[in-house]
Amino acid sequence: MVTFMKINDRIGRLEDLHCLRTEIELRKAQLDACRMDRLREEMRGQCAGLDSELLQRLLDAGFSSRAILAITLARLAITAWASGSVSEQEWDQAMLAIFDSPISGNADAIEMYRDWLRNRPPEHLLDLWSDYTQATRHRHDQGQWRTEGEHLVQQANRVAIASGGLLGFGKLCAAEQLILDRIDSVYSLTE
Repeated sequence: MVTFMKINDRIGRLEDLHCLRTEIELRKAQLDACRMDRLREEMRGQCAGLDSELLQRLLDAGFSSRAILAITLARLAITAWASGSVSEQEWDQAMLAIFDSPISGNADAIEMYRDWLRNRPPEHLLDLWSDYTQATRHRHDQGQWRTEGEHLVQQANRVAIASGGLLGFGKLCAAEQLILDRIDSVYSLTE
């Protein structure tokens, strides 16, 4: 009789433990959902005018309302990695761009940008940058838009040729040229 009661007590404790774990998992899921809702609202406030799908893609890529401006330099990190690695000279040129950009003084955005220079950014980052840039185009008049685009192409070009181009001969590699062409296309500079 005593053994039977001990087994029932153990079974009861196991059931309680299972229920506790389930409750903890549910609360964690609710907390994660609340955090994501808060991040989404912060991003919506920071990125007024962007559609929900683009906001979600930005969140999925790790952007926060404090780091969103890092997207403005994404094309430089991608350019630096185009040849397969980031040379010291490319790193230096890419880092110099911080001082002449919207992320100057923004620790979160700078850290995100540095991480892209240390670790190859995801393949979809250039598409994300392009979509974000096109979605925020309405914030500029035509003259500002063109001037900004020309400046970005110059920055990306400086990063691309910083390590001497392909095999040190002062030329751009094909991958670097594709990125420069993409920036040109986003800003419609050759029209």
